[in-house]
Amino acid sequence: MSIKNPFQPNIKKSTLLNAASKETRALQSGIGNATNVEPKFSYIAANNEVVLGGNNSNSYIVLGKDRPSSMVSGYGGEGATQCSTIDMVVGRLSSVINKEDQVLYVDPNFVLDAARIYISQKTDVDTNFGLVDGEVGNAKAKSAIAIKADGLRFIAREGIKLVTKTDINNSAGLEISQHSGIDLIANNDDENLQPMLLGNVTTQLFNELIGEIDKLQNRIQFFMDEQQKFNDAVATHTHYSPFFGKPTTISPDLAIKNGFLIIRKIMDVDTGYYFQKVNFVGMITKYLMNGESSIKSKYNRVN
Repeated sequence: MSIKNPFQPNIKKSTLLNAASKETRALQSGIGNATNVEPKFSYIAANNEVVLGGNNSNSYIVLGKDRPSSMVSGYGGEGATQCSTIDMVVGRLSSVINKEDQVLYVDPNFVLDAARIYISQKTDVDTNFGLVDGEVGNAKAKSAIAIKADGLRFIAREGIKLVTKTDINNSAGLEISQHSGIDLIANNDDENLQPMLLGNVTTQLFNELIGEIDKLQNRIQFFMDEQQKFNDAVATHTHYSPFFGKPTTISPDLAIKNGFLIIRKIMDVDTGYYFQKVNFVGMITKYLMNGESSIKSKYNRVN
């Protein structure tokens, strides 16, 4: 009785590759961008669509009408006009493993397809891609370009501009009445969307605030210095009563110093504090309310 070596792989004779099958596998390995065999899904094309690609790879350019999923979806599915669309997609249903040894046909899937650039003359872009409204809102029946992938990188050698409302009318010829800005929404959650800060105005606010705090410090320092002078006068003062056993009389010297201190306190401290309160109220109104000098952007928001 022979004992099987546990480290010896169990290889069936039917799986042993001969020279011919090794050559076939080498040709189908995909090395050097050669055609290889991989599980994939094939696209169900509508009659009005022109499909480029999809034969030897899982990449497509589809020229047709607005179609976010099945052939009856979107404005194309409704039979609408003015909804021409270019759908560029790679990796259809990439997160779903095709375990079948056959070709499976699929529709567009804005959730499970790997990466997509969707250009449409008329579409419901926010609804189709499951986006929250934000402050910009949910676009309906508008032209749109949507880009979706695991990671997006916008690279410019000189500069990138995000610009809104460049025209008076939209693509349908209708006047644009809404002053839409830019929403930067992380995690598709617009619950805590807030206005962005304007750098120059915020800097100006901080400069004025620091100036007011500096004035406050000077007033406090002045009061402390004057109070110390009075305290020194009290500490070093000697006064004798002309009547034995009677309380000492008020010192004229201390009375004069105290009167001086009261006057200077009113002029330099009390008055200064009053105007400083006025200045703080003015700063709140100027910078923190929704005026022209507000530090908050009127159009652009972030969470």
